Amino acid sequence: MRPTARSAPPVEKDGLARFFKILEKQKVAPEDLDSILREFAKRYQQLEEDLKRFTADDAEVAALTEQAREALEAGDFDRAEQLLNEASAQDLAAAERQESMAKQRRLSAARSKANNGGLKSTQFAYREAAEYYRQAAALVPAEAETQRAEYLNLQGRAPS
Repeated sequence: MRPTARSAPPVEKDGLARFFKILEKQKVAPEDLDSILREFAKRYQQLEEDLKRFTADDAEVAALTEQAREALEAGDFDRAEQLLNEASAQDLAAAERQESMAKQRRLSAARSKANNGGLKSTQFAYREAAEYYRQAAALVPAEAETQRAEYLNLQGRAPS
């Protein structure tokens, strides 16, 4: 059941039935049902709106999120959760790939600076060589301590 442009999205029958099972499992007192149902409807509507507004650069993540919205609309909360976890995993994997690539690029940039340090050393331009080695060390990611130490050592060994 799709909402009209003017109305709030309805809570599907299956969704409501599953919600009542959750209430039963949580042993909600009958006198609390009215306020809890209102809160459920408010949260449900907000979640559905959030899922509709969601945009992603990754088409697969966008598709998973849309499927999660459809599962939510159908009242399949477990499936919606699973799909949102898959979308999150996709984004995290992409972020890790990008971070790995960024680290490799920083190491490459550092090697280029260090090579310039070597170039300046061969020209007896030791201050400039030391500065290039300092720049190289600054570019090295924190976990590459050995590489940073090597560049700092070269910086320190450059005659003044």
